[in-house]
Amino acid sequence: MVFRPWGELKWLLSKLPSEKFSLLGCLATEIRCSGTYKELSELNSLHFSKFLEITDPTNTNAHDDLRNKCKAVIESIAKPNEVEQHSLLEPTEKIINSCNALIEKSNGQIVLDITAFPKRFFFPLTKLLLRSASVKNLILTYTVPEKYFKGNLSDNAQSWAPISLFSPLDGDESKIDLAVIGIGFMPLGLPTFLKDKQDRLDIKFLFPFPPGPPYYQRTWDFVNQLDGSTKIDTKQIYRIDTKSVPSIFDKISSLAKGKQVIFAPYGPKTMSLAMCLYAVLNNSPVYYTQPTSYNPNYSEGRGASIAYLIKLNGVSLYQ
Repeated sequence: MVFRPWGELKWLLSKLPSEKFSLLGCLATEIRCSGTYKELSELNSLHFSKFLEITDPTNTNAHDDLRNKCKAVIESIAKPNEVEQHSLLEPTEKIINSCNALIEKSNGQIVLDITAFPKRFFFPLTKLLLRSASVKNLILTYTVPEKYFKGNLSDNAQSWAPISLFSPLDGDESKIDLAVIGIGFMPLGLPTFLKDKQDRLDIKFLFPFPPGPPYYQRTWDFVNQLDGSTKIDTKQIYRIDTKSVPSIFDKISSLAKGKQVIFAPYGPKTMSLAMCLYAVLNNSPVYYTQPTSYNPNYSEGRGASIAYLIKLNGVSLYQ
């Protein structure tokens, strides 16, 4: 069994050789987007820092105001080396170029803070960093909020489509025989997919447990919405610890043994990360209904920053 260290960021860094890291983060409307940056700065562990400021097609004054407040918090910690402007639905090439530019300026030690990145960004970024021979040590971090907004977190989802860099290699979905779906708060078009595919695919659901109140009800509401489009057996649902990316990765590996898998990364970001890592390793397709509008009040507060060691001395710990 491979040991894949994870835990609070300060603890994880204390177990590694003393290094300074290049940080790639997302400047967002949520104060927690500053969590990893704050801890790395306090530990004097920053070699270089770059934030991508991503705007939605439906950007509002509320988005701008909250991003400016978060930017002020980040600059009060230390002025980042770069803040780069991006749009949510921009060509994938711009994401790739931004990532490659960071790698060139880094010292081979990189922290990717996925906290506020949309999946359309953090999935390709993770793949590029994981596969780059120039990246020797790679840590991914996620800062938990104090609470989420009670209403819709996102809206205006696009149609079901592969995430950039995660399309089927030959464009043929007919070879897929297993779908692994994360359960979150909002299905965003997923019921239509299930209705079309349920007769052909073996479908497994990863259920965040324990989600804790009030999120317990929201995750079951997600299941109830799906149940209207496909019959769900309790044997298809697997409870997982959302913080333990290594155990989620192992669960996926056991479910997928000998099968061609397609992923639908709804639910917690860390659960999506485990799917992403497996998909990178196995060239698995990942499909999603990308929202085009995110609630500016998506979350409140800034909790612990959890860190996952992904690469060590140039070797991926997820194989």
